Amino acid sequence: MDENGIPFGSWFNMPGYTDAALMPFAVEMPTRGWALDEATLEDNNQCDDNICSKKNDEVLFENVSLESRELERFEVYLKAVDNYPLPPALQTLQLSSYERNLDVWRQLWRTVEQSDVVLIVCDVRYPILHLPLSLLHYIVRQCKKSPLVLLNKADLVPRRVLDKWMEFLPLYFKATGVVSADEAEEASTGIVCDIPLLPFTSLPAEETAFGADGNGNPARRRKKKKRHAKLYEQLRTGKLQLPETPTRDEYDDDDEDACGTSSQDEEENNKSGRVKCDGEYTYADTDNFKGMYKAERELQCDKRGYNELRIVSDMISLLLQKCRAMCANKTHVTCGTGGEEAFLRIGVVGHPNVGKSSLLNCIRGTKVVSVSATPGHTKHLQTIPIPSEHVVLIDSPGLSFPVFGLPRAIQAVVGTHQIAQTRDPQSGVAFLAYHLQLERLYGLRKVDGADDTVEWSPYELCESFAKKKGYFVKHGKGALDVHRGAIEILQEAYDGRLVLFFAPPDITWLESSQFRKEICPHLLMELHLPKTVGE
Repeated sequence: MDENGIPFGSWFNMPGYTDAALMPFAVEMPTRGWALDEATLEDNNQCDDNICSKKNDEVLFENVSLESRELERFEVYLKAVDNYPLPPALQTLQLSSYERNLDVWRQLWRTVEQSDVVLIVCDVRYPILHLPLSLLHYIVRQCKKSPLVLLNKADLVPRRVLDKWMEFLPLYFKATGVVSADEAEEASTGIVCDIPLLPFTSLPAEETAFGADGNGNPARRRKKKKRHAKLYEQLRTGKLQLPETPTRDEYDDDDEDACGTSSQDEEENNKSGRVKCDGEYTYADTDNFKGMYKAERELQCDKRGYNELRIVSDMISLLLQKCRAMCANKTHVTCGTGGEEAFLRIGVVGHPNVGKSSLLNCIRGTKVVSVSATPGHTKHLQTIPIPSEHVVLIDSPGLSFPVFGLPRAIQAVVGTHQIAQTRDPQSGVAFLAYHLQLERLYGLRKVDGADDTVEWSPYELCESFAKKKGYFVKHGKGALDVHRGAIEILQEAYDGRLVLFFAPPDITWLESSQFRKEICPHLLMELHLPKTVGE
């Protein structure tokens, strides 16, 4: 792979597979089938006082009726997507695997409806895959909400690639007609004319995983994250107060001066819960935290870690400020007494396994949401209040949207499909081997002693990797576990240990006839669903 990423035009290239599109073509996502009226929207903001005043039997009958209509409409939607009539030029494209559970879609609908700002989290390595136009169209055009795109895991791509995506995506939104053309249209229709973009990472570094000495090492990344987790929690919750960024003179001090043994005065201040800031000892917001000075001293000893925590804290502050600015002209109603500052509701949506729950834990400063490397770990909508920031975070389960032109083997690589449930992981390994020299990266040798200079097959790569790791089939009389080797290679690609990312197209391509005539008309395929009995 080139150091600038997989070039546009060969994003989905892999041996033996020709049914991939230049870009993924999204299908219109399912909706409730009915719109929330103004009374219902007010009820969501006023603690459901009007709903509580209704009779229980009326509310129950209404809920059952709506759920039955949603289920009936959703079944019609599934049939329409599975049998979608593609135009002749796209007949060979395959439909990707997508979410077929109505309850998960309901969580998405409720999250968008309850949110003042919808935060779309995507993996910066493959942003075009995590930003389907069906989701953007639903949020911006149908619900008329204000979205914000967060390019997560920004430490896994070079800065120049991130800057190119930041330049390309706003023009892409304009060219596809997702947003309003200008401010005048926004004022008349209520549809935003701009979707802000913000990069984010919980492990910032001067260099990225590409070509870095230690950032791509999984053991170092896990150790670093674990080492700073507690210190970062203390910083965000107010238990730890840090001075401004240390000067260069302070960085030039000897390790013994900066990290040496504490004096008797320091020990007394440690016991009393005071920290030294600008030459003076001050109390933190929570003065009963034991070992506060020790935590600060350990944090400052690792100068790189100190800067990392500052960068993450600044990114979170910038994110919250941006969300507040987007809702500055909107009014919010709270359940509190008069005069209280309104709470800003931020809904977090996106594909599975793009880091939504980890982002919420990072903003909150403590672990409030369970996270996992397995897609679909979050099952239900969760609300996380942050009273100090007057913010309520709404976490929703990730779901995969139906698209044409995205090979299913690549879905496991990008994380939108569970790797452990992949039937043919060797196809994903073939995609990786097409763009990366896996045999050189892993130092593999063919098991049968054949010439290593001859082109490797996906099976040979997985077999050699399994032998190197010592993976054998249980009770298999010494047979190598090739399937397990393939699964682990895919997992390492998703975790960023194998550096793989897309290079954005040139912005001039959006003005080309190829985009306007061949690509843009199919980027969002509309569905004309037949009316159900309840409609």
